[in-house]
Amino acid sequence: MSIGLLPRRKWLRRIVIGICVTAGALVSFVTSLIAMAGRRYFPAVQIKSTESSAWVIRTAIQHWQDAERTTNCPTIEQLLSEKQLTKGDSVVDAWGQPFVLECTKDEIYVTSPDFRPAAESVLTAHCVN
Repeated sequence: MSIGLLPRRKWLRRIVIGICVTAGALVSFVTSLIAMAGRRYFPAVQIKSTESSAWVIRTAIQHWQDAERTTNCPTIEQLLSEKQLTKGDSVVDAWGQPFVLECTKDEIYVTSPDFRPAAESVLTAHCVN
């Protein structure tokens, strides 16, 4: 009798393997679709992240200027050492480039080059004192 059950087991094993291969292919397909959709929105996320980091740095510069009673521009290292920024705050943009800090008597600029292809814009967190 065990000889008669052997073909059924092989048949069942083939069905299970076929289901697993089909499920694996389906998961790969869905993952590819998600990755393709993510690539479409990833540049927008990079820009938003960079803008947010620039605003945090601009605010830290304002606090530093208020504490020092000056309109000079600190460096990122000064902001970190004087605890205006924490180690958790991003001091580079989403592309790994350092922010450019510029302060005038009335304005603060925290600027990052925007590296999107076919775009020659600049991201700036701008504040008028």
